[in-house]
Amino acid sequence: MSTLDGGPLTSTGRVQSDMEAVRGAFLVRLDALSFVSAGISFDEQDSAVSHFAGSEWLKTKLSALDDHARREQNESCAPAPRECGD
Repeated sequence: MSTLDGGPLTSTGRVQSDMEAVRGAFLVRLDALSFVSAGISFDEQDSAVSHFAGSEWLKTKLSALDDHARREQNESCAPAPRECGD
């Protein structure tokens, strides 16, 4: 997970890349008023901004990224199907 600080904003999140697409989720907050925030998520099909997102929003999005990475790894480690006649 990456954290960016600078100026009036802070951001925490992650970008994940594989052969199919780039996915990610970031929570951006205003330093002076941490409840003023936006959750930014994107994947191969969609992007979204959720106003006033919080830590639970980010936790849910990062968990989904982890789940997708596990599925991708499991699929890439699966044995190749046998061909007819073998």
